[in-house]
Amino acid sequence: MNSFNHYAFGSVVAWLYRYVVGIDTLPDGPGFRHILIHPRADAVLTRASGEYESIYGTIRTDWRSEPGFSFSLRVHIPPNTFATIYLPALQGSQVLESGTRVSAEQQGHFYIVEAGSGSYAFEVK
Repeated sequence: MNSFNHYAFGSVVAWLYRYVVGIDTLPDGPGFRHILIHPRADAVLTRASGEYESIYGTIRTDWRSEPGFSFSLRVHIPPNTFATIYLPALQGSQVLESGTRVSAEQQGHFYIVEAGSGSYAFEVK
């Protein structure tokens, strides 16, 4: 008999949340008070969605990517929290939220946007 309560199984789920769906926490905001949203798209993995039930409420992400052309991210940040959101910086692109251009800091290959609680629809194109 094999136990299904093993760290190896939990680490796979943690990888899916942190790297594929892009939901993580930062050291200065334990318990998901300060949320890191950083999905990792590539040429093979072009879409993912998921949610995490934190003590503040549900954190949701749903992203789609056309590598090199566009990236869209729908995200929900629960009340009394804030998020640092990483979006891929595509050559000659701009960041839009619900169709309106937003100011984003560029660091390397990413745009960084700070957001409070609420629902957002980001596009990079």
